[in-house]
Amino acid sequence: MNRQTAVRNLLEERADTTLFGPPPGHGRAIWALVATITVTLAVLQFWQLGVSVAALAAAALLLVAAGAALLPAAEPDGYRLPRHWAWGAVVAVTLVQLTTIWDAADGRGEGYAPWYIRGSTIICAAVILRRRAGAGWAGALVGYLILALHGAMTGVPVGEWTTLILRQAGALIAIQVFAVLLDRSRRAVAVLREEERARLAAIRLRDAATRQRQVEAKRIRGLVTPTLLRITAGEASAELRREAMLLEGALRDSLRGRRIAAGPVSAAARGARTRGVDVVLLDDLGEGAGLTRFAVPDAVLDWVATRLSTAEPPRATVRISATTDERMTVTFYSENRGEGPELLIVDPEISS
Repeated sequence: MNRQTAVRNLLEERADTTLFGPPPGHGRAIWALVATITVTLAVLQFWQLGVSVAALAAAALLLVAAGAALLPAAEPDGYRLPRHWAWGAVVAVTLVQLTTIWDAADGRGEGYAPWYIRGSTIICAAVILRRRAGAGWAGALVGYLILALHGAMTGVPVGEWTTLILRQAGALIAIQVFAVLLDRSRRAVAVLREEERARLAAIRLRDAATRQRQVEAKRIRGLVTPTLLRITAGEASAELRREAMLLEGALRDSLRGRRIAAGPVSAAARGARTRGVDVVLLDDLGEGAGLTRFAVPDAVLDWVATRLSTAEPPRATVRISATTDERMTVTFYSENRGEGPELLIVDPEISS
């Protein structure tokens, strides 16, 4: 596999692939891992402490929050979590902390509450990584506020809940920094891909132009070789001079009227020159339009050929150009008629 093929394969990847993490909408494996851990901890807690409605509700809410953060498909602009799913996840983790923060029977905080707080921080981190930093930080800050108020009201030593909050906040800050760097990397990769697409498009256009020039060179070589051989052999007849004049016109057509000098037009132009008409074919579509930007329909070529077949001396001019709204315009003007030029406008859906 050469480099150009490898780059083309890179550019043809699915648009929703990411630099790190699972592809959008495919977070089931991570969610299954979170669910397994949560259910395992809930079972262990049930085995050690007995049935706790608050613990079971917290576990269920944590599963819901993890699913809301990991499972929904991304928005069109990449790995971004849909807004309502992001806020649903942070509301769920806030309810988790409200459920586990207080043991009504003992009048104190639940001993397992810090584990759910850590789990809630992980969910908020997943929301931040999926480019919903506002929702993620809002849920985290509300949760930390709940923890601080509970610690102050129940007389828990300040150092305990402060240390827990600082650790969780530090982890989220690290995640936020990573998310910013990840987004910058994603943007840089997108820019590089766009540049590579443009470069490959330029290469394909240049290759197409090269092939077109090779085809034209081969055609012109086949066109002029017989006449040149007759000239180099020393022939100087009137018929040869006439043939050379017609050949000169055909060469001018291939240079100045490349798109229009095709199909029946070439034979019609030769016939008109045989009758003494000075035929001028002008292609003013420009190189900027590219070799395949406009294609002259067969009906247009037939229209031009019909006009040339009835043209009389001294001159007939055919010109094709593009208007500002990208419509092809074909103009035919014959001096012997004493009338204005005929104008043909081609619909862009036909000509491009």
